[in-house]
Amino acid sequence: SGSPTYKYNTGRFIPVSKEHLIMTAYQEQSLIKGRGNIPVHSGREWPNDCEAMFYKGNVYAVFNITAPLPSNQLPLRFC
Repeated sequence: SGSPTYKYNTGRFIPVSKEHLIMTAYQEQSLIKGRGNIPVHSGREWPNDCEAMFYKGNVYAVFNITAPLPSNQLPLRFC
């Protein structure tokens, strides 16, 4: 599913190319990190950082449109 701040629909049920990170994670049944295009219905190429993980016969993928915070940096809290 897409993020609430993501303005495009993600491509559920869109075939992924054999070269995509998601396919590699499926074939190797492992966790893969690298660059990959977000599958969208328009077919637009949109390379982003991606993590794809094989788990119980499925692959779950996360795309970072913006760089995540470093693990040693605390997020700002607004009260």
